[in-house]
Parts: sequence; structure tokens; C-alpha cells
Amino acid sequence: MFGDRPRPWQPVILLVDAFSGHWTPAVKDYAIAVEVHLMPVPPSCTVTCQPADTVWNRPFKAYLRGEWVAMIRHQLQDHEGSTSAFEFKPPKRPTLCEWVRTS
Repeated sequence: MFGDRPRPWQPVILLVDAFSGHWTPAVKDYAIAVEVHLMPVPPSCTVTCQPADTVWNRPFKAYLRGEWVAMIRHQLQDHEGSTSAFEFKPPKRPTLCEWVRTS
């Protein structure tokens, strides 16, 4: 993508978050090869530099987390008083799809 830009001789600054996959030696070497300067998003600046993380991803993840916790609580309540070992049952794919759709 960056290697095919119209003016490849002009360097580019690319803001990237702390995800470890963005900072592997292979990524850093490729960035150097195509004149892309990787710059980490400064601490506490996600809201400014990555608005999608705060506007879409945070509420989405919070909703999914709430559904997940509710499901676990329900399973624990159903298991209360049982003498057998608790066995967590992960959500089925249709349930996950419904959570995503509803979020």
C-alpha cells in the first residue's frame, strides 16, 4: 500500500498504536524500505489520534463484555446448589452474531 503511493520518494509519517504486531522487526524494516516513519500514538492520545477506537470500538467491546458477563452469571446461577463441578459453556455462534447485531 505505502510502497505503491504516487510519490514514493516523499516520506510518510504513520501513527500506529502499541499493538505488538505493528512493531515487529519485519514491519519496521518494511517501513524503512518504503520511506514510512512509524510513530507511536502518544499515551492518553487515543481519543485524538484514533477516534474510531473511542467512538465505535470502545462501546462495541463494552456491550459484548456486558453480554458475556451476563451469560456467565446466568450459568453460575443455574449451577448454584449443584454438587457437580461447574463447566463453563461458551456462547454458540448464533448467540455471538446476535450480540454483534444488537450492539
